[in-house]
Amino acid sequence: MTPEEFSREAKRYVAIGKVEPAIKLMKIYVIEKQLGNTLINDVALLQSKYNELVRKEMRGVMRTSEGFIVKAQINASAITLIDQIMEEQQNPSPSFSTSGREQESSSTKDNAKIQGQGNIVFQNLPNAQINLGNNNTINTAPSNTSNAPSTQQKKTKILFLSANPQNETNPLRLDTEMRDVELELKRAKNRDDFSLIKRTAVRISDLQDLLLNESPNFIHFAGHGYEEGIVLYNNRTDEEQIVNSQALADLFELFAEDLECVFLNSCYSEEQAKLILEYVPHVIGMNEEIPDDTAIVFATTFYKGIGAGRSIGFSFKLAKNAIDLEDIDGSAIPVHLHNDKLK
Repeated sequence: MTPEEFSREAKRYVAIGKVEPAIKLMKIYVIEKQLGNTLINDVALLQSKYNELVRKEMRGVMRTSEGFIVKAQINASAITLIDQIMEEQQNPSPSFSTSGREQESSSTKDNAKIQGQGNIVFQNLPNAQINLGNNNTINTAPSNTSNAPSTQQKKTKILFLSANPQNETNPLRLDTEMRDVELELKRAKNRDDFSLIKRTAVRISDLQDLLLNESPNFIHFAGHGYEEGIVLYNNRTDEEQIVNSQALADLFELFAEDLECVFLNSCYSEEQAKLILEYVPHVIGMNEEIPDDTAIVFATTFYKGIGAGRSIGFSFKLAKNAIDLEDIDGSAIPVHLHNDKLK
């Protein structure tokens, strides 16, 4: 399929109200053309939003007027993503991975082959798996054709988690925070040193799976929080549920060998940060309720510093300064806890 045929067909699906076939077409096209993990994740995110809409409609928990608004937003996002795919094909961007290690050489593209329903197996790549939903998965396996040692430097993995349950009275602009953080890392001078893994609408049951499969070095949580704990989706009802703070800290203890920093960008998260600090050398939390604009500016600037190769402590201070420079409230709310006894 030519780029023009892809664009015409995908936009036709959107125009007649058939978003799901458009998303499936985007998945297959991005995988076949090997347009990069950033677009793969963007398509997966759009699929997640669409699936969430369908679930709510089936359960009858969404008002008709709200459903029209959400559908319009998804349609607009789909058109934008189609245009981004077209632009990426015409002007490939420099290497930046949002879900794992990037290939060092484009020659490995010649070793890719499609297996089954939208699955591609890449040779000469480290073990990894990216789940796009609906059985569209990229599996990568190491090649046995060469014994030469790898010169590829291990990337710092940042796992960005967000949850914004609809029964919360104060919805947050978490998509804006995720997009702005990703943008800062993409344009950072050390961009190739980082890998951003993005997951939205996170359920409690997702936590163990993500830590096991991704082995992140940074964990960033964006969402609601109370003194009792952060808020994720309940595994069965998809309603909000406060995560037991001690259980969360105990989970991070199991992965302490990988973790360097946990960033809880949620209200009243200092108490959870203190528990986590026993196992993770750097933890960032909030000592009271934090305004949405402040949280976004703080997170974005923090990763600007990290992407420039600065330390966690320096990046934290840089982020607090950004709040003051923009003359918005809340620079005293973020707290950086560090355990000098840990790595």
